Amino acid sequence: MKNVIDKMLDSYEKGGISRRDFVQSLAVIAATPSLLTQTAQTTFQGTMLNHATIHVADVAKSKAFYQNLLGLKVRDEDKDYCNLDLGNSFLSINKDEGPSGIDHFCIGIESFNAEAVFEKLKKEFPSANPTMEYGNQVYLHDPDNIRFQLSAKDYRG
Repeated sequence: MKNVIDKMLDSYEKGGISRRDFVQSLAVIAATPSLLTQTAQTTFQGTMLNHATIHVADVAKSKAFYQNLLGLKVRDEDKDYCNLDLGNSFLSINKDEGPSGIDHFCIGIESFNAEAVFEKLKKEFPSANPTMEYGNQVYLHDPDNIRFQLSAKDYRG
């Protein structure tokens, strides 16, 4: 910052810029730190990738793959699903007869209340087609129709 001011002062003293331009530039520099620290107003504050859910043909085979590749421990499982621990998040593997792939990802947000989040999304993002599932899970779609979920940071499926 000091170098910028020194260069501007040098330019002013050599007649490169007017006094008015010099003072206006100083005002901009003085305001810049506060401008940089201001955050944009957003609907919600995302804080983490809570989980990703994939659909697979064979849960046991996929479970073994991810455990062998990444050393993930089982958090919860049944014959048609397995949740693998990823620290503060998890990978959810679900059996599906359809095509394998990513079903959705989930972002943990501050102050999650499913009903309030759902109502706000319906008002502010109706084109995202928000849905409430199981009474406490909020899903929506991004502009490319990628399905994702919003949840509490401590949501565990």
